[in-house]
Amino acid sequence: LREEYLSIPENHDARAALEEEIAEKAEDIAQGLGVLEKMHLRPEELTAKEADKVQQARRAYDVGVGKLTLLVDFVPKWLPTIENKKTRADYRRALDLLMKEYVAVEELDWDKCKVFLRDRIRIDGKSRATVDKWKGAYINFWDWLDKDTNLWRAHKLPVTPEIEILEFDAQEVRAMYDSAKQQEGWGPWLYHVIWIAAHTGARAGAI
Repeated sequence: LREEYLSIPENHDARAALEEEIAEKAEDIAQGLGVLEKMHLRPEELTAKEADKVQQARRAYDVGVGKLTLLVDFVPKWLPTIENKKTRADYRRALDLLMKEYVAVEELDWDKCKVFLRDRIRIDGKSRATVDKWKGAYINFWDWLDKDTNLWRAHKLPVTPEIEILEFDAQEVRAMYDSAKQQEGWGPWLYHVIWIAAHTGARAGAI
């Protein structure tokens, strides 16, 4: 319905009729959630659970008439603009995490962004450096959409301990190399990568 609605020129009679149909669908959702009679109440008149269900039904209407910038619609169009492949992969991961909790850009405000970023550290156990990198992805995406990037700025993230990086010893490297060489279907690329890394110390991107 949303795609059909947005394809119709503004002020066209068919648009008004379709908007009524979208409103009816949203009411059906409210009915199914048991909050149809509460749709016009003020937030303070609702319990937290009722308010969440009312928001779901209202969001369905806003999505239908194109009032919300759906992440699922725009992320695939934005990702190809990131030229560096590794950065693009990191940014894809960042947006995948965001889309697990939010549907549209308009759902987020500064406080929600702060909680989301901190939860990646406190709940998911990610390092501050990793979350900072993901924050860069969100700023880039909001800027690409011409939205307010300040939502993602000036957040103080919890300090995380430095990760101790230990070297593989020669026996471990040889074991990895031999194991990779024996894997059928992998071809020579993986054990070559291990051997180049072991003998040059080059960074992952260069290897």
